[in-house]
Amino acid sequence: MLSWVLFLAKPQSRKAAIFNFVTFADQTLLQMQFLNPFVLFGLLALVIPVLIHLFNFKKPKRVYFTNVRFLRELKLETRRRSQLKHLIILLMRLLAFAAIIIAFAMPVRKSGGESIPHGKPLIVVYIDNSFSMQAPGSQGLLFESAVRNATEVAGFYNPSDEFYLITNDFSPAYSRIVNRSDFNSLVTSVQYSPLSRSAEEIFERVEDISRRNPARQILFYMISDFQSSTIDITFSEPDIKWETFLLPLNAVSLDNLYIDSVWMDIPVVRPGQIVEFTVRVGNAGSSASEDIPVTLTMNGREAAVGTVSVAAGSKENVILAFRIPTEGNYHGVIIIDDHPVIFDDRFHISLKVSQQRSVLALHSDKPEPSLVKLFAEDSLFHFDSRPATQIDFALLRNYDIIFCSGLRELSGALADALASYARDGGTLVMIPHSAPDAADAYNTLLSSLGVATYGAFDTAEVRLGSVNFDNTLFKGVYSEKPSNLAMPMIFRHSRINMTGSAGESVIMKMLNENPLLLSASAGKGQVFLFASSLNPLSTNLVAHAEIFVPPVYNMALYSGMVAPLYYISGADRSVTINYQEGAGQSVFRIRNLEGTQEFIPGHRNDPSGILLFFEDQISRAGNYQVLLDEAEVAPLAFNYSHQESDLRADSEKEIRQWIDRLGNKSVQIIRSGGRSVTEKLQELNDGVKLWRWFVMAALLFLAAEVLLLRFWRRKSIKTT
Repeated sequence: MLSWVLFLAKPQSRKAAIFNFVTFADQTLLQMQFLNPFVLFGLLALVIPVLIHLFNFKKPKRVYFTNVRFLRELKLETRRRSQLKHLIILLMRLLAFAAIIIAFAMPVRKSGGESIPHGKPLIVVYIDNSFSMQAPGSQGLLFESAVRNATEVAGFYNPSDEFYLITNDFSPAYSRIVNRSDFNSLVTSVQYSPLSRSAEEIFERVEDISRRNPARQILFYMISDFQSSTIDITFSEPDIKWETFLLPLNAVSLDNLYIDSVWMDIPVVRPGQIVEFTVRVGNAGSSASEDIPVTLTMNGREAAVGTVSVAAGSKENVILAFRIPTEGNYHGVIIIDDHPVIFDDRFHISLKVSQQRSVLALHSDKPEPSLVKLFAEDSLFHFDSRPATQIDFALLRNYDIIFCSGLRELSGALADALASYARDGGTLVMIPHSAPDAADAYNTLLSSLGVATYGAFDTAEVRLGSVNFDNTLFKGVYSEKPSNLAMPMIFRHSRINMTGSAGESVIMKMLNENPLLLSASAGKGQVFLFASSLNPLSTNLVAHAEIFVPPVYNMALYSGMVAPLYYISGADRSVTINYQEGAGQSVFRIRNLEGTQEFIPGHRNDPSGILLFFEDQISRAGNYQVLLDEAEVAPLAFNYSHQESDLRADSEKEIRQWIDRLGNKSVQIIRSGGRSVTEKLQELNDGVKLWRWFVMAALLFLAAEVLLLRFWRRKSIKTT
């Protein structure tokens, strides 16, 4: 019956063609329904021409000829050939009339999923307004298509029907049931959001709406690009209890350049220093990008320019150098030029440059002479030396670095205070006493920080074997690595029991393979351990200034509670600023540089400074100021997550496989195919109308009949 169906796709083999035809025919027959089924009784009339053909009562007439040679030509036709011709013509007429009758019965083909329920449902529409929707589609930007599709979904329903809009913001402004007119107004007000939502979060939101409206039938429309790195619907296993319609939007190009991250070559900078910013640029596209300009602006002025070439699907670094002229707050922006996805083309950074570093040296008997000589007269440092028993623990956070030099004992309270100081970003330098086993006083503190501890006391003389000149503490000290240096002697020392963690780094090593100077990460801070006292009875390291001075000096110079170069908007909802005064009744304000946004954050005293918390009040990337009585006390920078920069999305095939895996017939994919979503929904509800195809089939059968009558002639035989 469906032999008139034409397959446009060429099969790989005849068996495949037959299988495709049979499958399509079976599905069509099973899904076909008729709007006027009573017209099908007209098929009974097809029996009449069959009966006429079977009971043909015309008698043959015999004609006698005296001599066939009087006939010029006789057209002969065999009886069998004539019967076959009549049967085929009869079949064509029957099929033509049958196709016309079926066309009048208004056949429609229902899809495999459920039709859209009637009644008064609650229509829930999710619009993906993440930054990946800036990608271009076949009908403009994907976000514009999503807004248009949402409006067309509403157009399928009545003006009095009720709607609920969901976006990535989960905004309270949209968290209400509205009519169609108000829904369209809400849709047109949707803007891009820096937030991304996973499929689980979206389905949980719909589940919450369903729980709050138990008497309503939920119809959920999910309009998205189904980005793999964020929504990732194929990895979700939701228990969907409502009709769900997925409207995937495909980008015509996945090419996108973005700034992945930025970092400095040194943790702390000072006035007059040249800072190198390493900028990592990513290419999420399928083609290489050559000589891309990368620009650094600092406080509104162009500071450095570089270029970078990035292969497809990879990341490359470019270094931008900038000289810090004076102390103060610096607001920077790193820029690349890439369209149409532009949210990740600007990267904001901030720096607070101080003139002085605060140094505290704790001692038992008397100050360490080498530290006093190194820091006390240097204008770059505020040096303070005190007995460990005369220190106010609350003031520890005011210092950038604390030297514990030759302490015979460490009280539990001081050990706890120093541990908190290190975890919150402070720098500790542990220099043991020269007495045997005196280093054990530090072990309780070191163990609580999870770093290396001091072990057995060793009185065997040993020479320093090697120095790691690649360490940050020696950066910029030598124009080239020194060789043939006279190495100092260590007369007695305590062995350092390393933990083997990735945060440990040996800076100086003795010939017996034991560290003389070790660095280790502790929370947000850092701990340095000397294996020996600095007095001449233990080592002559201090006398070798070319080895001793650079690391100790840079420990203090690069120390302190370093603020991050940037934060991630939406993810970081609190920051800690290194503000030395007590918060008291002070009112801090946060304002963006453009002056278009300003608010008062919550704040409280924190061991490492002042903790400012603002929840979701900072949602836009940019440079911000922390103000106190109109004075800027700290700069802040916020950037969008680059998770949205990879535009790859789940394909329709992957989504269909996910639907099959769920085994839930209430989930369907809607493809408009160039038509409006309203028309597609109407078709989904009413079915695909097939009457035109049957009219075409009837014309095809009639044309076949005409061709048979015209070209199937009698066989001509000439006689002599």
